[in-house]
Amino acid sequence: MAISSNQRVLEVILRMLKGETVTFDTWQHHYEDGKSKRTFQRDMRDITAALTETDFKYDLVRKQLRPQLLTETTQYSLVSEMTANRLTDAIAIGQIVIASRALSRTELTKLLTTLVQGLLPIDRDQFKQAIQMAQQSYLPLANHPVILERMAQILTAIAEHQRLTFDYQTGEIGDPVKKHVAQPETLFFDNAYFYVAMCREHQTKYLLYRLDRIVDITAVHAGDCHRKMNHYSLQDYRKQTYLLAMGDLTTFRFKCRINPQTALDRFPESKMIRQTGDNEVLIEARAYEDGAMLWLLGQGANIEVVSPTSFVQKFRANLVATLEQY
Repeated sequence: MAISSNQRVLEVILRMLKGETVTFDTWQHHYEDGKSKRTFQRDMRDITAALTETDFKYDLVRKQLRPQLLTETTQYSLVSEMTANRLTDAIAIGQIVIASRALSRTELTKLLTTLVQGLLPIDRDQFKQAIQMAQQSYLPLANHPVILERMAQILTAIAEHQRLTFDYQTGEIGDPVKKHVAQPETLFFDNAYFYVAMCREHQTKYLLYRLDRIVDITAVHAGDCHRKMNHYSLQDYRKQTYLLAMGDLTTFRFKCRINPQTALDRFPESKMIRQTGDNEVLIEARAYEDGAMLWLLGQGANIEVVSPTSFVQKFRANLVATLEQY
């Protein structure tokens, strides 16, 4: 049944609002084979004019496919102001997730698929091309369990103020799996792992658990509903260290002979005190001793810890113990 041009334009707009792309071929097939390209182009102009006149927050976007060939096709789609930069955002998120190494290959594929589904159809191929090399070279952490399902359980427990009984595998070689009872409050990602800040019953001190080391959740109990969500200060944690939260929290100084910004980025809110020589500066930072030491040792002779004395002695003892192994 023939329809008016106004009805046809309205239908095309509604189809594009649902995420469809329109070409002359698909338009002609849908609205009778006899329609001319001139009529199609007039419809596209009418849509553009209507969007402008109504100040509708969408733009009609043209994208040429195979422009170098005689069979060149132009796709039309509606893009809102909110989705205009979505492709760039999705590529950035995808690259960060791939670089994290935190997920199994199956989970990575699932998450990237979720990102793709949120894109306009005309952008999906470009997204796949942009992350293809990174995805193909993806190297997940060794022996990493599936964690998205476990994450969903933890997030539910946080939202519903539940206390969990769970089996936990510590990082020490040979240590048995131990049972813990605690109420999760915050979940966050840091240095290749997801962590859960939990509080044990009748205690105020928080303990950090690695999500991938929670072997099994064996029971769920009603927790303390009076605790405010996010009571744990993740901001303080970020300020104190981007490293492992190991050892005592301390303020220390070290001479730095690498690019100072590299060290300043590693220790949030650290500061450069003064230049102490050619290509050498003195930096003051605050972090957990053992976690900081792992990074400092990795810089070799480019780092020299100078204070406090207790940290210098601990640093020296670690170097001596390492040397004695060879």
